[in-house]
Amino acid sequence: VSTSGVTLDTDNLIAMGHSAGAINIATLYTLPELLAGTDILKRTKALVLGAGTFAFKVEGVMSAMPTTIIDQYYGPVEQQEKNNPLELLTALPDELAKTLPPVLVVEAEKESGIIVQTGVLYRQLLERRTGRKVTRIVADGHNHISMNWVLCTGDGEEWGHEVAGWIKGALIA
Repeated sequence: VSTSGVTLDTDNLIAMGHSAGAINIATLYTLPELLAGTDILKRTKALVLGAGTFAFKVEGVMSAMPTTIIDQYYGPVEQQEKNNPLELLTALPDELAKTLPPVLVVEAEKESGIIVQTGVLYRQLLERRTGRKVTRIVADGHNHISMNWVLCTGDGEEWGHEVAGWIKGALIA
């Protein structure tokens, strides 16, 4: 692949991740110590969070993520409770919360309960903290894995076109 003639526009970034990637992005953009001394919030025009688990314990909903993975990633239970994306967003100082870029949440129609439940909680909190509506796109007919595998097949990829349209709108705004 040749990249000659390609110039990256680092003043108009979009961060997009699915599953663990969505958790990583939601975490990175709400950790004040990582944001300090950078202008990444100003240069990021949108975040696209696909099927992330934004908290690891929700009353009445079982996590699909093994506790051993959560322990390795976030440490002991006390750290998990304060460092999951939902709690980081809650604790984010107001001046940083107001500067978060627009966020799109994407979920498959057949997602697990914890992803759907924490997605609702995350969107509601994000709307309260930023004062902006958070759009949600559902990949009809898909499960957590299949939604990404259909892209560029011409079958069941309508959700991808919706995401592309939303991103174009975010760049124009």
